[in-house]
Amino acid sequence: MPREAFLADRRALNSAKYLLIVAAEAALDICNHLAARRGGRSPEDYADCIAILAEIGAIDDVLRQRLVRMAPSLRARRLERRRSLHPAEERRRW
Repeated sequence: MPREAFLADRRALNSAKYLLIVAAEAALDICNHLAARRGGRSPEDYADCIAILAEIGAIDDVLRQRLVRMAPSLRARRLERRRSLHPAEERRRW
């Protein structure tokens, strides 16, 4: 799909945004698991989780710096997504 067509298609754009958030959540869950398992401690927040991954050699310093800058916005989007769930969807998650 050409870029212009993609940007004009609200459904495609919203789907891509949603899938990006879901992928980021999965990556953060994996990050927390690896940090706790191999780093020997539970991370205090997303930035700490990323720092632990760098400490154990799972990511290099360049990637660590980029991800730490992104961590606050990922957390905000994750919280926003949770607040936007319909009550029926929230019940299905449990």
